[in-house]
Amino acid sequence: MHDRVEQALDLADDFIITGRSPELLEHCVKPLIEGFLKIRGLELSEERTMITHIDDGFDFLGFHVRKYKGWVKGKYYRRIKGQSI
Repeated sequence: MHDRVEQALDLADDFIITGRSPELLEHCVKPLIEGFLKIRGLELSEERTMITHIDDGFDFLGFHVRKYKGWVKGKYYRRIKGQSI
């Protein structure tokens, strides 16, 4: 099995990175990002940084993003935060 980062999306100073496992993100990707930011005098916000499963969903720039079981592989659903599904 090959661990790899699946996708990266950034908008201004907010970004999402997806990967195959929480361990990959926590122990490999996150330290690389922290090092990249530190060189530039920046740091990750501990209160806004999270590692979660896409099935659980997350809020990003006013949208709630999550994947629902039974959907076509690779598809996800996003809705404006606070509105019913």
